Amino acid sequence: MEQQNTQIVEFKSKWQLLLSLALSLALTACGGGGGGEHLSGIESQTQLSGQVMDGYIQGATVCLDLNDNGTCDANEPSTVSGVNGAYTLNHNASVALSGLSILANVPVGAIDQDGPSHTVYTAYQMRTAAQAPALITPLTTLAVYEMKASGATWTQAQQTVSTRLMGDAQALNFSQDYVAQANNALHTLARSVANTLQTAALNGDAPAAILAAAYNAPQAMPFTLQVAAPLSAHSNDYLLPNNQP
Repeated sequence: MEQQNTQIVEFKSKWQLLLSLALSLALTACGGGGGGEHLSGIESQTQLSGQVMDGYIQGATVCLDLNDNGTCDANEPSTVSGVNGAYTLNHNASVALSGLSILANVPVGAIDQDGPSHTVYTAYQMRTAAQAPALITPLTTLAVYEMKASGATWTQAQQTVSTRLMGDAQALNFSQDYVAQANNALHTLARSVANTLQTAALNGDAPAAILAAAYNAPQAMPFTLQVAAPLSAHSNDYLLPNNQP
């Protein structure tokens, strides 16, 4: 009888131990036991994805500019663009994207995938609104500068840039992948603006000066984007270190 009672006690002890372990695991999965903050952090992450392009740019540092200082800081989500300029940023979903920008810092040595051996010789920066991450181009860069300069919405800024460059608020399609769509006229325009951005980077120009330079450049006149104008020579794609084409 004494042996039987001992076995019953041992069985209860083992059962209680198993129950305790099960409860501990359940609490951990639900956020108890100190693991909830980590799991919540994972669940609150979301993604911003798109492409960096004049031609597709491989090797650009892309970041979400959380403090709106125009710089990719160490604590901000960042990545490097890959093949076809593709990038993906993870960011906390609790952060409101309204008014924020995504930056693409294109360094010397980055590759433009328009063709073989298209190396960037002059570093420059491009931007897009965080609410429109699909494409980061020279044209979206001008639209972001318009937002900063006038307080315009993303839609209004695009219309202003289109009007200033083309004479028509609806002429430019900022969301078109002009490389994939073989829109050579839009591609040529983007390349011209990219050269303006590179010159501005060399001179340390502020956004207002960049806008003025882009709007006063030779490309700032109406022309038909449906016409597949030939692309400029690849040797003129990017400025050399001495700023000579």
